[in-house]
Amino acid sequence: AKNLRAVVLEVFGAGTAPQNQPTMLEALKTLKDRGSIVVLTSQCATGPVLSGTYAASSAIESVGVVSAGDMTTEAVAAKLAYLFGKGLTPRQVESVMLSSLRGEI
Repeated sequence: AKNLRAVVLEVFGAGTAPQNQPTMLEALKTLKDRGSIVVLTSQCATGPVLSGTYAASSAIESVGVVSAGDMTTEAVAAKLAYLFGKGLTPRQVESVMLSSLRGEI
């Protein structure tokens, strides 16, 4: 989609995703090239996303994704909606994703 500003990708544990999925990586790179941001959040109830820490997350890290830290998927979605609602560009949103606005991090 041409007007897609962000994608929230819920990954395993501390940020690992299937690394032998070239079509997924190509799709994420295409999104990034079009100006969208890709935010990684964990499906685990506790613990932060530590993208790049494990070999299984290095491929997705190379695409230029943004870690959600320890924010829940719901907090990430709400934060994205709020920041885009304030008129920020995807690059501006990307730069403040790991800044705490209301204690969400």
